[in-house]
Amino acid sequence: MAYVIGSGVPYGKYLQAQALVDDLKTAQVNGANLVSTAIKTGTKEIIASQEALRDQNARLAKAVTDGFDQVTGAIEDLNATFVWGFNAVLCHTGRMADALEDLLAAVKSPTKTRAYEYFDDARTAFSRGHLRDALDLIEKAISGDHAASGYRLEWRFHLLKGSILVGTVAHPELLDLKSAEQTYRTAADYAATDDTDGAALALLGASWACYCQAQLAEALRLSDRALQYRPSFGEAHFQSAKILMAMERPEDGLSRLVAAVEEDPQYVLKAAGDGDFQAHVAKFEAWVGAQRQRKEQELRRSYAEVSKDARFWLRCVEEEVDLGPVAATLVRKEPGLFDLLCALSTVRSNTPEQGSPPRGVGDAIKVLRAVPHQLQIPSGLLEGLVGESHSWKVNTQFFEFTRILLKHAELDALHGVLMDRPDPEDAPLELFALLLDAFPADLSAKSALANALQGKSYAIRKDLIEEFETLTRSGTYSDATIEAIRSALAAQYERWWPAISDHVKWCADLGTEPPAEGVVARLGCSFFGLMIPLLIIGSIAGHATGFLVWLLGIAAVVGIPVITRSNIRAERLREKKEEEAKLRSRLGPELQASTATAATDSFRKSHPEAETLADFVECPRCISRGIITMIPPGEPKCPKCGWE
Repeated sequence: MAYVIGSGVPYGKYLQAQALVDDLKTAQVNGANLVSTAIKTGTKEIIASQEALRDQNARLAKAVTDGFDQVTGAIEDLNATFVWGFNAVLCHTGRMADALEDLLAAVKSPTKTRAYEYFDDARTAFSRGHLRDALDLIEKAISGDHAASGYRLEWRFHLLKGSILVGTVAHPELLDLKSAEQTYRTAADYAATDDTDGAALALLGASWACYCQAQLAEALRLSDRALQYRPSFGEAHFQSAKILMAMERPEDGLSRLVAAVEEDPQYVLKAAGDGDFQAHVAKFEAWVGAQRQRKEQELRRSYAEVSKDARFWLRCVEEEVDLGPVAATLVRKEPGLFDLLCALSTVRSNTPEQGSPPRGVGDAIKVLRAVPHQLQIPSGLLEGLVGESHSWKVNTQFFEFTRILLKHAELDALHGVLMDRPDPEDAPLELFALLLDAFPADLSAKSALANALQGKSYAIRKDLIEEFETLTRSGTYSDATIEAIRSALAAQYERWWPAISDHVKWCADLGTEPPAEGVVARLGCSFFGLMIPLLIIGSIAGHATGFLVWLLGIAAVVGIPVITRSNIRAERLREKKEEEAKLRSRLGPELQASTATAATDSFRKSHPEAETLADFVECPRCISRGIITMIPPGEPKCPKCGWE
């Protein structure tokens, strides 16, 4: 835990008490794990949820491990992830981690080159815990030795020296707070013209050294100076707040803490586990309560604004943003302040203006999948997607989109997508299966299916039956839905049957010679061709016998081809009828005569002049009401309902 001046324990004793932790990485990870346990139980309930604290500890441990495992790697910034008292992080922050090659690029003097090499060796020794060697090397970099004169004007050298003198757990004997303060001030002076972020970091180090010496007013002044160089420096805001709490100015301290948590929500946890804030626990908890109310209103307002824009969700998909914590915070009855701040930060950092608008059903699916299951799909977002859906093709992606709507129980939107399409007649059966599954009590779904089937030609009956069988095998839809589609197909099949019968007969005759073809020619040829055999047989067996043979010969020549061709056509017709019967039977083991068949028979009785129904039109309005009405060709409207 960070040092607390009000504890009455001198900083040197504090370091010695922590001396059992001899490894910087282990100390830092342990400090991270203590974040949640250091918070008082009552405060913990309003600060963060248990899930958020567990996730935070995991992130802290990973951040520290990644930072210290890479000796030459740079930690981007000093923030709430790291606690003061373990100052090794300063040496890996910002431009302190510049590679030696980059530092030497602008150096022309051999003596300066040697100074930077000493500095690089000192950084290595420091990161490995060899602080005595690091201090000796950095002194050589600044003041020189027998081989080189050193270089006093490099701020990095002084910042590293200050980080050693301010004290570490591993080497508390090297502590010299006064020298550390002065060294940090020197680093700030040199960095002011070269690197303002470095100056802010050095002033923060000097402020910490003053705090540890109980020089609170000077510590506050130095942290304020750090903010002049870098106004968004969250750690400086937090340190100012901590110092003000120690100065018994909690109202001022908590107002500074607001600025810190705006930069990083982790400062709430850091404050909740800090002794200076715990000394004013009542006021701190009151501040947390007020902030919770304010941030919850702000989160809900911001989420309502961005969530209706599809670009927000697409950006979250592209950036792989985890929206689970945001959803959990929005649905929680009394979310903690830390949860609210993290959720608000996530929403703010993914503004719709930074994303691309959705293009087609593929992007629409990404948008819907990005909405956490705990949350309802925003109405404004749905309206836009439903409007765009009318231009999409009815394909696999389209059905995936509609199934997501069904899973979210967005039935109104689903109705708009399925029922209000400009081309429902051309839609596959699965569209109507979805409708019937989603709206089992809605008669308009069955009417839409009947109307769509009436608009289809009997020529595609096989495709429709195969499509129906695919739906049945999928196991996706209820038995009631499958039966409704089967019944609708069966009824339509009956309406098609007269035209199908004509087509079957035509197919049987196609490619075969008509039985009567060539009868006259064969009759003429046989009539004269059999005259000579007639005379010969007549002279031998008598005229009656000859005449009989002549007649039999003519009958054979003429009749056998007629009978053969008739048999061929009859056999083909039988085969075609069997094929049609098999196809028809795939709709069910038995296909009884339906209302449509009875209506067809009734129509034939009332219109004896009609040999086939192919030229007549069924009224779709009457069909939707369960009445089958046939409109004769040439008639402008239905005789029953007046449909045109």
